[in-house]
Parts: sequence; structure tokens; C-alpha cells
Amino acid sequence: MFSRTDVAFFCISVGYQEGWIAVSSMLGAFKQLFGPAMFLYLNLAYYLPSIPVLVLQAQFDHRLNQRLGLPTATAIRMTFGLGCTAAIMGLLPFFMWRAYDLLVLVVLLGITSSVVFSSSYQIVSHFPASSNVALTTGFVGGGPLVLLVQLLAEIGPHPSQGQAALLFEFSAFIAILGLVAGGLLISKHWHHLAAMGGGGSKEPLLPWWLRTPGQDAKSGLRAGSKFSTPPVTPPAGHSRTVSLSIDHESSYENLSIEASEAFLEESSMGGSLLSHPHETQTSLSATWRRIWPAAVALFLSVGASMVVAPFFTYVPSSGSTGDLLPQVLFAARTLSDIAGRLLPFIPAIRSKTGLFIAGVLRAALTPGFFWYMNWGEEHGMLNDYVIILAIAVFWAASGHVNACAYVMAAQWAPPGGGDRAGGLMALSFQVSCLVSLLLAAALQHVIFPQPA
Repeated sequence: MFSRTDVAFFCISVGYQEGWIAVSSMLGAFKQLFGPAMFLYLNLAYYLPSIPVLVLQAQFDHRLNQRLGLPTATAIRMTFGLGCTAAIMGLLPFFMWRAYDLLVLVVLLGITSSVVFSSSYQIVSHFPASSNVALTTGFVGGGPLVLLVQLLAEIGPHPSQGQAALLFEFSAFIAILGLVAGGLLISKHWHHLAAMGGGGSKEPLLPWWLRTPGQDAKSGLRAGSKFSTPPVTPPAGHSRTVSLSIDHESSYENLSIEASEAFLEESSMGGSLLSHPHETQTSLSATWRRIWPAAVALFLSVGASMVVAPFFTYVPSSGSTGDLLPQVLFAARTLSDIAGRLLPFIPAIRSKTGLFIAGVLRAALTPGFFWYMNWGEEHGMLNDYVIILAIAVFWAASGHVNACAYVMAAQWAPPGGGDRAGGLMALSFQVSCLVSLLLAAALQHVIFPQPA
């Protein structure tokens, strides 16, 4: 069901996101140390500084890809991002006890993670849709690992430094594994990525220990690596069926630009997006016109999540879970998000209109959370199990819409626009986080005003 390439993308995503998931999982402890508003401040610290980084990447990554080659440029960005992420996680257990130190490290974590975030979505557009699903699932896939460590180490709202060290050092180890997975992926598919990105060296520059065993610089997509698409019948004006199989003996030259356009329009969610290596690079505006429904759906869905999540520490408990309620809500959010992201293996939202409407409906559920938080007790509806179930459903819908948005954006991208589509989706995600967190900060000020 999953290829080794899919597993590598999953590991990369888990690697750069595991640190933030670990920090988020400590929301109960941070509430006890710094007050309920701290989780909102941590979200702002993580997401806001990453916006200028992603803007710069959207503007300059393409030039770097052309100059160094897509595989070399991606390897540099991933090494920097995941290496620094591991270092930051190693420092957190010693500096998390003071609010200022914690916020500074989370700012740096947001910057390094965003570099890998954008780079991974750029290259996944050149692989089958299953790799895209694996990458988006890995975005929250580290959650169960964090929950398992917390369960085994009995980490609650009052952790010791040793317990915090165990959790964060484990996250650093996962980031290093993500770096190794990224190195193996890029080395294995070096020639494929070099053909897609243009420019730069056509031979792997990674050290031997990051290459797939048995592969040398000329092996390319050897050892059985193969991408294939089901036959696609082009629209009127084309007389032949397009089919594509890429291995070490095949060539991209047999696929015309016109045929690839037909393929992009007709392929289903399970198909592959493989750009022609000699296509003219597509402008950002042209790419945006093709993928905007996916980007807007992602913006709305992520925004709804980011407005709600910082208020987990404010949700009143009926007594069933007590001080553990924020952590239980986090666990429900994480597990249901993963479940929702796996649903694209079933026929899902494929149309631009349908995806846009799904994003709108997802955002429309948000006011219900705030009604419960503020007036649930007043109306006799305060129940920990009800809010836990509601959060699970809310985030399952989020995971499904987000996964569909990423997959369909890759398929709707014009020929030559795969890396730009990935950058735009990453930017849409981060801008959504920025806007929604600013809205959350305003709501926090209105609903829970600080005493004069």
C-alpha cells in the first residue's frame, strides 16, 4: 500500500513537526507554570516568525533550485531545518522553565520547521499522490509517538525536568531520523528531481552514508523504483492514450506538454503528478489561478483549527478529567486529525467547488466551540466527554479537508508549476495560522480581559 518513498516522506514530515507537537502536548504544564494564556503565546511564537521565512522561500527558492539543482538545494534546506530542529529540542528541557527562554526557542523552532515544511511540499509535487498523503499524514503522525512517551513516562500537568528531557530528547532523535530519511529519499531519486527542477548538478552530492545501499551516482531510479499512471484519455484534439512509466531505461521525452496538461486535468486523486522536465516554468499567478480553491479551503480549515486550539486551556472541566482536560483534548485532536487525513484513500473531495465548500463548512463549525466554552455550564451542558467527542469530530473534518487540499493542489498545478504550488500551499497554511492566531489573541483579550 505504501512505498519506501511514501515512508520517507512520512518520516520527513514527522521529523520537522515532532518538536512542535511535543511542545504543544505540554500545554497542561505550561498552564500551571505560566497561566492559561501561555499556549496562545506559544502558538504566536511558533507561527508568526515563520511567515517572512516562507515569503522569502516562495520568492527565492526557485532561483536557488535553478542554480544548484532541485535535489542539492532541497538537501541543504532539509539539513539546516532538521538539524537545527534537533538542536533546539535538545535545549528545551533546560530552558522551558522561564517564559522568555521558552518563547525564544519556540520562535527558532518555528523558523527551522518552516524551512523543511516548504521544501518538502515543493518536492512531493513530483511524486505520486500517495506520497502527498504520506507527507500530510506525517504532519500530525508524530502525535501518537508523543502521547505514547507521555503515557509511559507518566507526564502530567506537573512534569519533572527528567520527564521533560525524555520527551524533548526523543523529539530531537525523531528529527535526526527525519533528516536521514530525507537524505535517503533525495539520493535515491536524485536524477528524477534534477530533471524536474532543472539546473545544478545531475549527480548526487550527498555523502555515501546518506545514499540508498547499492546505489551509485548513475543508478537514478534503479532497483525497482517506478512511478506509473493509469491510462488517461485526453480531451478532444488528442487521439492517443497517455501512459507513463519511469524507470532507469525510460525517458521523459515521450510525454508532450499537451499530453501532460490532459493528464493533469483528467487524473483522479490516486494518480501521479509528474512534470515534464523541459516545460517552461509557470508563474506564481498562473499557478495560483489553478490551485486557489485548494489553497482557500486549506486557509479556512487550518484557520478554524488555529482559532480553537489555543483555548484548550480555558475549557472548563465537569470534573471527569480535571486538570488533565487540556491534554486529553490535545490527544483527541491529534488522533482524530490523523484519522481524517487517511480518508482520501476513499473517493473524496475532488472538485474545486466541493473543496471550497468543504473549507467554508469546516470554518462554520468554529462558533460552537466558543459557545460551549462560555455558556455550556450556564445551560447545564458542561460535560468533558461531550467536548472531547466534539473536538475529535472537528479535527477529523480538518484532517480530511487539509489532506484533500494538498493532494488536489498538486494535481491541479499547471505543467512546470509543481514546486510553486507546494510553496503557495505552504504559504497559505502559514498565513492562515497568522490571521487566525491574531484573531485568537483578540478573542482572548475580549473574553478573558487581563485585570488592570
